Amino acid sequence: MKRIIFIVQVISLLSFKGCFAQKESDFRRIIKENKPEWISSWENNPLINFEKPKEWKTFEKTNWYNGYWTHPLYAPVYIYSPSKTLFVDIYSRTVSVEIVNGDTIMQYLEPESEIVLFDTIKKSAYSLAFFGSTTYFDDLIWITDSCFIVLGTCYEQGEHPLIMIYDIENMIYTEYKGTMNKRMYSYIEKKFNTGAVKLN
Repeated sequence: MKRIIFIVQVISLLSFKGCFAQKESDFRRIIKENKPEWISSWENNPLINFEKPKEWKTFEKTNWYNGYWTHPLYAPVYIYSPSKTLFVDIYSRTVSVEIVNGDTIMQYLEPESEIVLFDTIKKSAYSLAFFGSTTYFDDLIWITDSCFIVLGTCYEQGEHPLIMIYDIENMIYTEYKGTMNKRMYSYIEKKFNTGAVKLN
C-alpha cells in the first residue's frame, strides 16, 4: 500500500514543471510518508513551526569534481534518483569508510557537509552546496529525477531541523529552518549503526 501511495505521489508530481510548482504541504506529506524515522528522531515534530522561505534561490553547479568519479567504498551511502542516472552524496564528508581486515567499516566523523550531485551518463560530479560544521545532512528523498529533498540539522544557537529542496532542472533551491528543537537520538548514527558498522 505504501508503495502505491508513493507511486501516485511521483506521478502527480511529474505533472508539474519542477519542484517550485509544488505546495509546501506536498513536501511535508512526502517526508511524513517516506522518512517517519527522521521525524521521530526529534523531540517535537520538525515539520511544524517552520520559518517560511523568502523565495526560491538560484544555485550554480560548481564543477569542482570534473574528471573525478566515485570511490567504490562510498557506494553504499549514495542515494540514487528514480532512473538511477543521477545520485547524490551527502555523507562522504560526514562519515569515514575504510577496509579493516577485509571488512568495509563506516565511522561517523562530523567534520563538515556538502551536497554533491553525480551524473552517471556524463561521468561528472557537481557540488551544489558546501557547509561548515554547523550544518549536517541526515537523509535525502528523490521525488523525480530533477527534484529532491534534503533533511538535516542546523546548529545556530541550538538545534534546528533543516529541510532543503533542490530543483536541479531549473537550478533553484529553497530551505525551511524549524524553530529550536531537541534530538531524541542521532538519526544518522542510528541509520548507519555507528560507532563502526560493516557494510559488506
